[in-house]
Amino acid sequence: MLSCSVQLHVHLFIIQLITHYNNTAIYHTIFEAQDPTCRDAAFDVDELKDIVMHGMSAGVPMFIYTKDNVQWFNENEDTIEEYLSDWYHDNFGEDNYIHAMTEGKPELASIDALKQHMVWAYVELKAWDILNDLGIDV
Repeated sequence: MLSCSVQLHVHLFIIQLITHYNNTAIYHTIFEAQDPTCRDAAFDVDELKDIVMHGMSAGVPMFIYTKDNVQWFNENEDTIEEYLSDWYHDNFGEDNYIHAMTEGKPELASIDALKQHMVWAYVELKAWDILNDLGIDV
């Protein structure tokens, strides 16, 4: 039989494990990594809120450098383009979403800059969609 103090410590340890398990962050995947050595672009609710409230330009890990965004775009081009095309059409009646995204943005002077802009827009909108589906207002 364990002493009372040992029983108390074991009991507290079990409570901590249960609490830790219940508070384990649930990650929502926006992009699945194509390379098995890379990790998915997945975020917990707090990270999704940050993306929606502050935007990708605030510095989101895995999406800071243009080369990384170009890679995300190249691996997910069809998904991104279909989503953005549908989103601009459904929300603005715009059939030329690239024109709508780039109008008045001279900083999008290269294909890599356009790809980064499209990836950032996709991630920001998907983050909002996920939070909305979870019933979380931002």
